[in-house]
Amino acid sequence: VRPSPTAPGRFQIAYGRRRLRAAEHLGLPVLAIVRELSDRDLVIAQGRENLDRTDLSFIEKAFFAMNLEDDGCDRATIVAALVSDKADISRYIAIARRVPDTVVKRIGPAPKAGRARWQMMADALATPSNAQRVTEILDGVASSVDSDTRFEVVLRGLLSSATKKQIKRVDTWKTPQG
Repeated sequence: VRPSPTAPGRFQIAYGRRRLRAAEHLGLPVLAIVRELSDRDLVIAQGRENLDRTDLSFIEKAFFAMNLEDDGCDRATIVAALVSDKADISRYIAIARRVPDTVVKRIGPAPKAGRARWQMMADALATPSNAQRVTEILDGVASSVDSDTRFEVVLRGLLSSATKKQIKRVDTWKTPQG
């Protein structure tokens, strides 16, 4: 924890929220390490703890990076928090800004999807008719399927409708030699 910057005598959790909730639920006292942390250090500590706790999916990292940027963090802080490079951070944020959070919440983390396929989703959602269609596709997906399957169904649905629109008559031509 760190001393609260807004409430004297109170503390702000840097990490360990789940452990605190578990201890409170069990009625156990909690010991904490108090450190002076700047806002930047706090964000970095939280980002690294999340990365150590579980393998975040691409889209989870993307939204984490975008939320940090929206909260006023500079790119250097975001790079340090996600233990990544500037180019990756730019890609994370660019895709997170193009895929609506409502869609991501309904799909879930889709850990197998990866950057390239989320990029395809973002590109497909740039078409206004696909932005509306994604809700219809998600409404048709059973809630019991996992997030990777939901992602696949949505992406396939968006790409198949885009492909149908792009199919044009192709003229075949031959050289004199055939």
